[in-house]
Amino acid sequence: MLKVSSVEMENTAWDKFITFTYEGNEYRALLHWDKWDGYDLVTFFDLNDIKKWIETPDWAVDWDEHNEQSLNYLLDELSDEKIEESYK
Repeated sequence: MLKVSSVEMENTAWDKFITFTYEGNEYRALLHWDKWDGYDLVTFFDLNDIKKWIETPDWAVDWDEHNEQSLNYLLDELSDEKIEESYK
């Protein structure tokens, strides 16, 4: 019989492919986080082809200058909420 007596785990990095809507337009982006460098909104993708990168929208480039909460942090929080909903 197999029995696990202890587990220790440290998340040092992760990637999230997030599809979201902003001002009526749908976007897909890769959000990366690691414990050394923090968040990085790596790239935006074509909605129909995950292999095709698109230019980062101007609103996303300027987000942090005009909002108290960073776009990266907000996408992380909202995507975590979506993940939690899926467990119910």
